[in-house]
Amino acid sequence: MGKKMCYVYIAAFFAVLLIPLLAYPLLRTRLDLTNYENRELSTIKDVVDSKWSDFFPNFEVYFKDHIPYKNESVDIINKMDEVIFHDMFNRSVIVGKDGWLFYKGENCIQDYRGGYILSEQELKEYTAAANKLNIVMGKMGTKLYIMITPNKETIYGDKFLPDKVVKYSNYSRADQIVGYLHENTNISIVYPKKELTDAASVAQVWRKYDTHWNELGAFVASQSLLSALGYESRDLGNVEYTKNGKCSGDLANMLGMVTKYSDDDIYKIIGYNQQVNFEVTEWVEQSNLSYARVESDIENEAKILLIGDSFLGLMEGYLASNFEISMFVHRDNYGLLDKDLIREEQPDIVVFQTAERFLNALDEYMDMYAAWYETQDNE
Repeated sequence: MGKKMCYVYIAAFFAVLLIPLLAYPLLRTRLDLTNYENRELSTIKDVVDSKWSDFFPNFEVYFKDHIPYKNESVDIINKMDEVIFHDMFNRSVIVGKDGWLFYKGENCIQDYRGGYILSEQELKEYTAAANKLNIVMGKMGTKLYIMITPNKETIYGDKFLPDKVVKYSNYSRADQIVGYLHENTNISIVYPKKELTDAASVAQVWRKYDTHWNELGAFVASQSLLSALGYESRDLGNVEYTKNGKCSGDLANMLGMVTKYSDDDIYKIIGYNQQVNFEVTEWVEQSNLSYARVESDIENEAKILLIGDSFLGLMEGYLASNFEISMFVHRDNYGLLDKDLIREEQPDIVVFQTAERFLNALDEYMDMYAAWYETQDNE
């Protein structure tokens, strides 16, 4: 090979590297710059405000968050995985049968496989935290309920997870905790695993491309909770529902493939408790789940406070029509030190809810809430 050809190859190599970078400012407005990650991206201010010891690590995070052609590169890699390997090697998402997406994180797959089993000591810690919070709530005149919402994998794993995801047993960490709390506390535990599994045999109760249930799943879970509270409840088969548009989901976001995975159905329940009127009287925008205080014209003088995670969002409309006052708040956004909802509102019922995948922190949250109220009582 002559020297001229060597120079040509070297020049072509650097052109391939440099031209896309030089063209990026011109093409930027036409590229997909959407943040598909479930977090806020790093900013240049985060880098500038860093301590010297953190400067380079923070700069590396910033660079990765804003690298040119990031979404396009992710899309190309995922499509190559799909075409060549018939799979996607994503650290957070599993592509299942019929295009269903499942979450690898936060022990969802381990919980499905029955491979995450708690020790007797760990179960005693959950029980101690639950009993402690129950005593504190009882002193304030409210009845405590604990609600665990199943993972998507628990309800749909057998049907749509790849065959390579093999179960060890049908006994999960959630089953352990629910059974142990039933035996060792007098707290009502709501775990609508059976209700959602039964409903899934006749209707779609989870979003195909999301970690969360859909409107029908939220309805089934809400009715399970109402039944445990002693209120009238209805089966999904006894209500009318219709499709009401299309959607994608957070798992599609994690893949950076929202455009491809965007044909899931949105549902709408028709005519449920339509004789009851309700309105949001207070709303505070917050991440994950905004605080909402809802008042209805039902005449039962009942108040309920639900403290939990984003699964509460779709439940709000189905629960609010059953109580004169309903309050929904994310456990991380509760603002214990500046808004004492329990003493201020004096709810009859407090529901402490958590998704199955967040069970590892449930006892810590119950301990935190109990300790805070005990501190206030002693002051």
